[in-house]
Amino acid sequence: DHGYPNVSGSSMRTWILVGNPSTTQTANVEIYMDGVLQGSYSIAPGANVTPRWVGVQSGPVRVVSDIPVFASERVFTVPTNAFNEFMGIPASQLTTEYWFTWYDSVYMNNTILVSRP
Repeated sequence: DHGYPNVSGSSMRTWILVGNPSTTQTANVEIYMDGVLQGSYSIAPGANVTPRWVGVQSGPVRVVSDIPVFASERVFTVPTNAFNEFMGIPASQLTTEYWFTWYDSVYMNNTILVSRP
């Protein structure tokens, strides 16, 4: 399980990036918001996905995988054009599950990004 700080506001775009660093295994990933499944993805070795839910404000965000993956939360703030990135908090460097505390696409653009290192 992984936690992320709460991020909300009408002047921000927030998204999650999750990647499969494996060179041989496909990662089967599920993304939940406030306990509700938002999407399921099969991520090829070395690949990524970047799902997005416009109009959603919820949390925590939880990313679950059947093999070790990585995830980060990214925030872009307008009009200042500030960009911040926060890595998921895994028990080890790579893990099978990530949590994010918030997802808001009601007043900002949010994207869940799944990628490789």
